[in-house]
Amino acid sequence: MPEFVLRYKVPAELDLDNEVEGVKRQAMEIAKAVQSAVSKVFFGWEVIFEVREFGPCAGQPDFAVTGWITQRNEVTLEVVLQGQAAALATMQEHAFDYQRVEAWWQMVQGKWGCAQGLKQP
Repeated sequence: MPEFVLRYKVPAELDLDNEVEGVKRQAMEIAKAVQSAVSKVFFGWEVIFEVREFGPCAGQPDFAVTGWITQRNEVTLEVVLQGQAAALATMQEHAFDYQRVEAWWQMVQGKWGCAQGLKQP
């Protein structure tokens, strides 16, 4: 299943809560648009996403998508690159002229591991 994290930065000159909320709303709108565009590339599969604010950063774009998908027979490098291009084009379409965007997508081999348990006394 394709997944991505959209990170955004709040410009330092914004100090009103409604301005900051506007950036957060824009990030969510971009994420939903990227979700739709990427789903079309990845055969209509469900695409999971998360939206986070960048921590203190310099030189980062205003919006950045980092995506991944587990390698499967249907998923070729060409499909992954098409997904990355779709994400970038969608972000460019929804960003303002002065905002920088970036998209990066990778294909992960194998399966993710998970360990759970309770602390032993």
